[in-house]
Amino acid sequence: YVNNSFLSDLLYSSKSRAVFLTGCRLANATSLEILGANHLIVGCDVGPQITLNSIDNCALQGNSYNSLPIILGSNNPRNLVDQWATSYTPSLTTGGSTPALGNGELTGTYSFSGSKCFFDILLTLGSTTSLGSGEIQFSLPVKTAFTSVLGNAWINISGVNYTAILKASANSSIASLIRDTTGSITYNSPAVFSTGDFIRMSGSFFVSSS
Repeated sequence: YVNNSFLSDLLYSSKSRAVFLTGCRLANATSLEILGANHLIVGCDVGPQITLNSIDNCALQGNSYNSLPIILGSNNPRNLVDQWATSYTPSLTTGGSTPALGNGELTGTYSFSGSKCFFDILLTLGSTTSLGSGEIQFSLPVKTAFTSVLGNAWINISGVNYTAILKASANSSIASLIRDTTGSITYNSPAVFSTGDFIRMSGSFFVSSS
């Protein structure tokens, strides 16, 4: 149990148990791998980038971080992690022929709150963007725990607005879009996409343990 202290050169092992750090400053390192179980880091100023590996029942909450993102080397819904919005680059795939982003833009952000991940993804088509064929799919920052609806999508095609549902299978980091009526979102459904059209998605899900 350590509180209100300046700490450096921390070394966790797979046998580490119940290390409680509160109100401390973690410094003098660029990275910190946390192993073991039942750890707590709360209200600390964290300098190194944290990686959680083979760890269970750990809480990292209410901290300030200098090196994000927190790396979930092993996902676990029993770990409670807070992290404010951080950018990532989603991938674009389809259930058919390979798409190409070209001069379009694809951006994403995500955050953690407890055992949930919150995300936003925006795809804006450029003049050389190709959506391939088949169901349009996007990568998530981490895997989902359950087969579920993750959120909603706002689709704008030639100034006309459409809605869709974003879904994913259990233990998957790939989400796909299905229509508000029937079928999937594809390069020509609900209408043919063109330059300047966009798909904006947002949602949340419980993090997978696999």
